[in-house]
Amino acid sequence: VIGGWTEAGEASDVVDHISFDTDPPGVNSVHLIRARAEHTAVLLDEAGERKIFVCGGLHYDQVAYSLVDTCELIYPEDDRVVHVTGPPVQRWGHTATVLQGGRVLLAGGFSSIPPVVAAVKSALLFDTPVGIGTRGSKEMVSMRAGHTATLLDNGMVVLVGGIAQMDPSESFVRMATQYYEIFNPRP
Repeated sequence: VIGGWTEAGEASDVVDHISFDTDPPGVNSVHLIRARAEHTAVLLDEAGERKIFVCGGLHYDQVAYSLVDTCELIYPEDDRVVHVTGPPVQRWGHTATVLQGGRVLLAGGFSSIPPVVAAVKSALLFDTPVGIGTRGSKEMVSMRAGHTATLLDNGMVVLVGGIAQMDPSESFVRMATQYYEIFNPRP
């Protein structure tokens, strides 16, 4: 269980590693380098080494919202958390999809902080979370956040639904202009 919102409405930095090998289940907690919610977390397995790639998100500390533009790696075997250097990921409400070959696609998300938020119309393709390298930004068909992303057997990703812009104070929500799009992460 990685970050998220606390009962007090703040972003959490707690990572609970729950082990079901015992009765009752055991919990070991570590801390993220930066508290975050509305982020993504995907499990990677590189040559038998399992790690969790956590990226982006939103931070709120009862004073103000801010974007968390960093990524971290969590190593569940020894409960290490490592800051990953690389380009800033200034988005929340995005999706992360592990592609064939271990690359990670971060698609869409909001690039601004509440109350008025707008989604981005781009995706980032990470070659590998070790030493983070990107192949840059790829344009999407529609601005979207809060959508789903599903890896297809052919290596493409289908992005479905999402919000393009919203302002809760005026009950205004604009949905993504295209309900779905097929994203080809190949160069």
